[in-house]
Amino acid sequence: MKTIVSEIGSQALSEKEPIVILFGETATPALRNYSVIQEMKDSEPVELKKAGKILFDGEEYTIQFVGKTANQNLQSIGHLTLIFDKVPEENQIVNGVYLTPYKVPAFKKNTEIIYL
Repeated sequence: MKTIVSEIGSQALSEKEPIVILFGETATPALRNYSVIQEMKDSEPVELKKAGKILFDGEEYTIQFVGKTANQNLQSIGHLTLIFDKVPEENQIVNGVYLTPYKVPAFKKNTEIIYL
C-alpha cells in the first residue's frame, strides 16, 4: 500500500514526543490539527505485522509491534498511530505501530509512505 502526505497539522509533529498520528482524507478539522494526513495512492490491502517494513521517502523502518485495531483502521480510515519508541510491557496503544529506529522521519508534504 502506498500513500502520500497531503497535509501536516500545526500540532502534528513534536520534537519531544516520538509519536505521529496518521489519518486519511476524511479526518475532521479538529483531528487535522494533530495529524499527518495521508492520501491513498493505491488501495491494495496490506497486513502490518511484526518484522514488517514501512518506508518513509525510501527510509526503512521495522515494525516491532502492531496494535489489535491498527490494520482495520488503516484500511478503513487511513488511521495509524506511529510510535518511534520501545514497546511497553503493558498498555500498548491499540491502534499503534511501534517502529525502529527510534527516530521520527522528516515528514513533509508529498512524503511517500509505503507499507510492506
